[in-house]
Amino acid sequence: MEQFDAAFSSGKRLEMEQRQSVLMHRENPGDGDEGPEIDLAAGKAKLRKL
Repeated sequence: MEQFDAAFSSGKRLEMEQRQSVLMHRENPGDGDEGPEIDLAAGKAKLRKL
């Protein structure tokens, strides 16, 4: 039904495109937690063993 509305309403089409974009770029909790910790000010890097 939304696609039918989007064909006649540009605002609805933009809303659907925005929603799809947000879903594609969603981050899950814990993403990126496995990488190294880098402290540029102290000049130190901490690597984690997987």
